[in-house]
Amino acid sequence: MEIYVYADWVETNTPVLVGTLRSEVVRKKSILALRMMKNG
Repeated sequence: MEIYVYADWVETNTPVLVGTLRSEVVRKKSILALRMMKNG
């Protein structure tokens, strides 16, 4: 499963996509990986 991660701070006018969070189950354990987007 992949979830899009947004920043929604006072300084930003609209939510900004900052990366994705991916989860998977390996050997009955959850593994989470956060991949940040490059700026610009």
